[in-house]
Amino acid sequence: MGDLVNWPERLADAQFAIIDPLWKKHCAPYIFAVMEKFSDDTDILERSLVLCEHYLFRQGLVCKDSVSVLQKVFSDAAALVKAGDSVEELIDFCKRNSPDANFIDNFKVFSARNLKQGFYAIWKIEAFITDQKSVEFRPKSQSAAQHLEHIMPKKPGADWKGIKQEEGFSRSLNRLGNFLVLNSSINQHIKNKSLAYKCNNPSSQDYKNSGLELPAEFVDKLSSWAVNGEWNFDAINLRQIYLAEKYAGKVWDLSV
Repeated sequence: MGDLVNWPERLADAQFAIIDPLWKKHCAPYIFAVMEKFSDDTDILERSLVLCEHYLFRQGLVCKDSVSVLQKVFSDAAALVKAGDSVEELIDFCKRNSPDANFIDNFKVFSARNLKQGFYAIWKIEAFITDQKSVEFRPKSQSAAQHLEHIMPKKPGADWKGIKQEEGFSRSLNRLGNFLVLNSSINQHIKNKSLAYKCNNPSSQDYKNSGLELPAEFVDKLSSWAVNGEWNFDAINLRQIYLAEKYAGKVWDLSV
């Protein structure tokens, strides 16, 4: 793909997402087709690549479509582009192959395979809520490790009452319900401290004062997920169901 330095941020973000956290080689025929067809129309190119990004996340990562299924979908989509079909027709084609209900159900149980995927998913929700106005860091220019917060830490301290030894710890650690994005200074300050400290502490280096929407929402809604303030596997699951039902279909909407 070409140099996108001077192109709109949404297009650059879609390019980065496709070639890094979401990459599946099966989408290459479609990408080559839209780059050739729409190289002189930035708006149409942007919509076509964002459509690819959203479809890859929905079906390639979350719903785990097989190699053969992904190959056929992107091959057929490339053929539609070459035949001169409109973006609206491409959108309809993708919607037929990626029903919202199926995507949302799979989102409820999805676990990120790595930090880049986890950061991408939560950053997308945060950026959607804020319309990218207050998210100063972006996935293409920052390390996910600096900004991806595990609410239940990878290395829990004493305040976490031995949760790492419990069955289900490794399965729950990288659930999307256990993630937030934070400015690196806050993330590095709270580390593996208690949940109460992460939410609100005397230094104001915490979720409540992060200036971001999802951390503030977490503090506000914590009582509806965590029984007696305990952030455990059940609480992670409840929050992920909430994220799926409230945000997934809107953030990764195929009506780009």
